[in-house]
Amino acid sequence: MSWSWVKPGPLSLVGGSEPLLVSRQLILARAACRATGRVFTEARSLDELDCLLLDGSLALVIVRDLSWWPVGEAKAHVKAGGPVSVVGLVEGELDKAKPPGWGSEVPPASRMAFNRPGTRREQEAFALRFLLAEAKDLGLEWASEDLASQVALRVGTDPGVLAFECLKYQMAAEAAGTKTLTSALVGPLLYEAAEADWRPLVASIGARDVKALLRHAYRAQGALKGSQDPLMLLLRGRGLVGDSAVAWLQASLLRDGGLSDPEALAGALGQPRWLVEREILPVLALWSTGELRALVGALARVEEATVSGAPSPWVGLLSGVARILSPPVSCPPGL
Repeated sequence: MSWSWVKPGPLSLVGGSEPLLVSRQLILARAACRATGRVFTEARSLDELDCLLLDGSLALVIVRDLSWWPVGEAKAHVKAGGPVSVVGLVEGELDKAKPPGWGSEVPPASRMAFNRPGTRREQEAFALRFLLAEAKDLGLEWASEDLASQVALRVGTDPGVLAFECLKYQMAAEAAGTKTLTSALVGPLLYEAAEADWRPLVASIGARDVKALLRHAYRAQGALKGSQDPLMLLLRGRGLVGDSAVAWLQASLLRDGGLSDPEALAGALGQPRWLVEREILPVLALWSTGELRALVGALARVEEATVSGAPSPWVGLLSGVARILSPPVSCPPGL
């Protein structure tokens, strides 16, 4: 799951919405520079980049903003060749077919995008491939692909969690004197939260999809097997229901105040632009500010009920949110 940095071309591009995989590429690039005597550095302005290009030393230069280097100069750099390799780093979603700025001058083979798959099925397929490749990189092998698939279903699809799990398995395998990951070895070490993956549940609320909300809630609750109470995690966890609802409401209030540009919204919210465009603006297209206020209020009441020891706040959460998502049904006269 890597690309060779030993002989990079004049221009390269790396980015995507999976920060772990993007960070790994930078680590690999730095290691390759160390091995080949190439300088690894970063340019934050046109003047800095010009100085590095004029110096002519063997170097790999990271550029995090692709807007300030003119496309014409990037094209001239490719034509001139030389010892300096410039790497554009895109934070957030990267479309290899339509990269920003001078990324259009990067050869397609040198564009690396590590984006989170869009659907749950694609995420699970990615998690399986990641587990198989990670084990191989660590000098291990799975007893069967089915076992790796079961681990992916149980642990979840986040690459960071999967990588940490594999490190645990490596230590256990080393202690057991084996290189094969079996159910007996892996089972006791599994991450218990099972990525009761709450992200689809959050997405279903944003999409106003009651059926998906109930389906994902049931699935995630079942993954926990009653061992943990998910409510406070959902209400207070970073990026989960409570946190997302407040972010949606803040964005809606800013939009009502005349702030509609994605870049300006991202700055006001303290969020990456790609996240605002991909996860917040689609929600605002479906929710009014009043409805978001009602949602935040309902979540606050559930949290109050949880803290005060109410018997079934989980039911209150689902019913309260479902009531806001679903329009009232009027009965025909006479019923």
